[in-house]
Amino acid sequence: MIKVIIQSVERRNRTRQIIESLIDYPFEVNLDTGGNSWTGLQGCLEKARKNPQEYTMILQDDILVCRDFIPAAEKIIKLLPNEFITFFSPNPITQSMFLTCFARIKVWYFAQAYCFPTFWIDEFLEFNKNVVDSLYNDDVRWAIFLLFKKKYAHATVPSLVEHICWKETTLNKHERSTMAKYKVESRIAQNFIGIESSALDIDWRLPEKFRTDDTGSLEQFMHKIKDPTKLLGQLDTHN
Repeated sequence: MIKVIIQSVERRNRTRQIIESLIDYPFEVNLDTGGNSWTGLQGCLEKARKNPQEYTMILQDDILVCRDFIPAAEKIIKLLPNEFITFFSPNPITQSMFLTCFARIKVWYFAQAYCFPTFWIDEFLEFNKNVVDSLYNDDVRWAIFLLFKKKYAHATVPSLVEHICWKETTLNKHERSTMAKYKVESRIAQNFIGIESSALDIDWRLPEKFRTDDTGSLEQFMHKIKDPTKLLGQLDTHN
């Protein structure tokens, strides 16, 4: 049902060994040499296209996961078919919530652990041909794409993943200065259940009403689009 791919770089061999030891499930590793998270993601998506499964899961090489992470993910996917699901929940809306199962986020960042329907890949890559080449952030590219599709990112609450290398980035050197603007609390999940806790102990169910972060819009990313006129035309067709 799920193809799991670890997005990694060579200098993180030690941290990658941690996540590899915690996942009791077949996985592949994409070892990127391109120097930024966008080239890393493209490599992962190429692997996902080969012998594809219904869903693709991308995991960064610097995370911890709880017990029964993949079995829980399979249950969650059945609750939220054909949706974008993040298992790492640092968004402010999720920090004050515990055991409420899900929140919806309109503009989503921080691509530590997430899954999506594999049939989205072709559309996602085609869409990104119209995104400026200088945008190295894989999560921002996903954020723009989800806004285009009018799709929320569904975040698990509590978080099933923790980010251990939160002081680092795989971005090119000239992009690393942007790390200074991020607060620690936006880079870690304060409601992570822990590596010894099982995600299957949570009674995953859809809420009667999602708690939703509706801030942000596609317009704020128009400067990242090569041809805004083309995008607006696609939006009219898409609607």
